[in-house]
Order: sequence, then structure tokens, then C-alpha cells
Amino acid sequence: MQVNAILILENLAPWAPMVGRLSLKKKELSCLAGIEVFGKPVASRIIEALRDRADITVIHGAASPSPIKERGVDTIIVQNHDGDREIAFVHAVQKLVKRNAGTTLIARLGAYVEFDLERALQVHASRGQGITPIHDKFGCLHYWLVDTNKLNKMTPSSFLSECEVELGLPFVTDGYVNRLEDAHDLRRLIVDSFLGRCAIRPRGREIRPGVWIDGPAHVHRSARVVAPVYIGNNTTVESTAVITRFTNLENHCHIGAGSLVSDASVLPHTTIGNGLDISGAVVDGCEFVDLDRNVALTIGDPNLIAEAASARSHAPALRFYAEKSRQDRWRPEVEYSQYLTRAAGRFFEAFKGEA
Repeated sequence: MQVNAILILENLAPWAPMVGRLSLKKKELSCLAGIEVFGKPVASRIIEALRDRADITVIHGAASPSPIKERGVDTIIVQNHDGDREIAFVHAVQKLVKRNAGTTLIARLGAYVEFDLERALQVHASRGQGITPIHDKFGCLHYWLVDTNKLNKMTPSSFLSECEVELGLPFVTDGYVNRLEDAHDLRRLIVDSFLGRCAIRPRGREIRPGVWIDGPAHVHRSARVVAPVYIGNNTTVESTAVITRFTNLENHCHIGAGSLVSDASVLPHTTIGNGLDISGAVVDGCEFVDLDRNVALTIGDPNLIAEAASARSHAPALRFYAEKSRQDRWRPEVEYSQYLTRAAGRFFEAFKGEA
């Protein structure tokens, strides 16, 4: 059954208010849906799951760093005001009303939700109610199934507000749900994806069990990569660096010589300096979120962490290629790093218990 879908993506907010659930504001529930996970924004993954079953319109703010541009999807970009977003929503709904479209899925993209759309539509139709909210066992997910007749009876100013009231009995999904309310949830989504607990899978090629490379990456021959790990497109890992324990390095990142990145997420276009220990954290440019201490910091020293330069020279490295060819293999290139001596102690200390 083909349905219509209107998906509303809020702008990304600063990291700081998202650290710790006590300081989380309700209006920021959708902040993390635009963040890349394994080379693709979470919102795009939701759209992919719906695209074959729904005619989709996406509304999102102009300031979103990862505009959603998916094949066969109507995208409306608005300014950073709730009023502009509501106007765009009303226009999208009015088009559906004129076409006398059937049931419409309306969602404020925030949570990553896997649910059986066909079953939800059947339940919605059997109950004969105008609005059916979609919940999990903990409550509202900001997804609704709405009849066109119900939309036609609403005034423009009540479209969103009446959905928020969530009239009608909910459809309760037992599928995978991650609300993505803060950095802790983001890390949980990464770990669950590595472990196969949800439908998200790393992009690129699995060059050995548990190690994915997405596009050309540059990994020095003396660096160590211990599964499970994802290394994104055009990311560089310098000499004697160690990448391990459910770590994802997204596209265009740079990990300095001798640094250890463990149980961490490094978001796109981020540089990690030399000889650092990044563990239990999310790093986004100069923003550092320590999950163990529940603290967010802005680091002013570019020698520690910083936003990656748009263009940089890659150090001679071992190259990975996502394209399948006869030449897909480790490619050693000779280089003796000036950091090798300084970093060797840290490297062997981290792995001194291994055979």
C-alpha cells in the first residue's frame, strides 16, 4: 500500500544542551537526526526505509549541515523559524488535500524508529480514527498516521498542534527505537548498529571481519585498527595511531600520529591531534563531549581537536578502496614518521597484554 509522508527535520543544535538528560529541552528532540552515522545522515536512512512505500516530502531548515537530497524525494528548505516551517508544512498538506490523497504519515524526525508500516496502516484503518499516533513502550515517538479527511477539517494553524495532542489510540511498535536525545543515545545507536541490533549497517566494504572502509581512506602502515571499526571516506589515520572498540570515524576526519581513539564517534570534518587519548566520547570539530563525565567542552587549541581543513595533503599511507578490483589490498608506502619514537611507548602500553 502506497501512502504519503511528510517528514519534518529540525536544525541541528549545539552539543552542549544535549549532554545529560536533565538539561535536555523538548524542542531539541530532533537535533541529532541530521548527523551522519556510518557515512549517511540518520534522517536519510529513515527516508530510505520509507521510500519504496511512500511518496515523501521532507521539510528542513536551511542551517542543517547535511541537506537531505534523496532520489524521488520532494525537499523543501526553509529558514530557521518555526513559522516558516509551519507554513511549508501547511502547503505540503494542502497539496495532499487537493489530490484527495489517502492516509498520510507525518513525522518530526528525531528518533530513529523501525516499525512495520503496513501493520500500522491496517490498525489505523480498522480503528476508523482520524489520527493514530505511533508509540513504543515508553510513549510518543512524534510519528502519526493521519487521514486526508481529518487534514481537510483542520485549520492551517492547527495542523501541527492537533497532531501533537495525539488524539486516538496509539499504535505501539515493538521494533527498534532510539530516541537520539543526546550524545549517549548516538553512541548507543553506533554500538547497536555494529552488533546488528538494528537495520543500520556501515557503508563501504568490510575489508576484514568487523572493519569497514567507505571509499578511499588513508591508514598508515604502522597504525592499528581493531574491530569493530568504521573509517569514512577520505579519512586519514596517521602513524602508530590506534582505532578500536566500536569507533566510527566519519568522512574527512584526520587522526594524528600516536593517538588512541576507543569507544568514540568522530563526526565529519574533524581533526584529532597527535598523541591524544579519545575514549568514551563524541567529537565534532572543536566540540568534545565526554560521555563518562557527562560534560561538553569547546576546545580552543587547534593542536588538540579542530574542524578539519577542507583540503590537506595526505601523508603516505596504506590505502583502502571501496571499489572491488584486483588491486583492492593493503598498499604499503615507505615513510618513517617523526612521531614514531614518542608514540611507541603509548602504543605498546595500550596492548601489552595481547599475544
